[in-house]
Amino acid sequence: MNLERLNSSAIVYAWSDHLTGKVYCGSHKGSDNDGYICSSKYMLKEYKERPQDFTRQIIAKGAWKDCIALEKKINEQLIKNIETTYNKQAFPAIVNEVHPMLGKKHTEESLKKISLTGKGRKLSEEHKKKLHSGNIGNKHTLGYKHTAESILKISEASKARRHSEETKKKISIAHLNNSFKKKDSNA
Repeated sequence: MNLERLNSSAIVYAWSDHLTGKVYCGSHKGSDNDGYICSSKYMLKEYKERPQDFTRQIIAKGAWKDCIALEKKINEQLIKNIETTYNKQAFPAIVNEVHPMLGKKHTEESLKKISLTGKGRKLSEEHKKKLHSGNIGNKHTLGYKHTAESILKISEASKARRHSEETKKKISIAHLNNSFKKKDSNA
């Protein structure tokens, strides 16, 4: 994420659902009067059905990076009672600081769209130089070495894990198939 984007103007807002008593807190890169509602499909569905039951309050305005940090703090408090908030999608990302797509799969349609966006596109020399200069000094994980302590922890965790009988059979069959393939290729 570049610095210009992090410093762009943003807001932190909260929607209140007067019928259910639920709230939704979010941040938005843009202005408070650009018509943006929210990113929650749960809240958006309710809002579209009965907009008269919702009111929005602007909590803060500022740089996007600051607004994101404030939104996170507010949502950490909101998730203590899951029944009172629409921020269902935010829980794993907020609590564990993980990417919201972790553990989810793209649909075939979205994978095709992602694939098509990069195909046939020519990068300008200026863009290539920016990509190159942005990667200078970055460490690649291919040569990563575990410490002795982490190797021991991995070893202990592996010893504690037990495979089911079904998994053992599958592993055995896979090993047999691999050994037959090796014999056939050597013949």
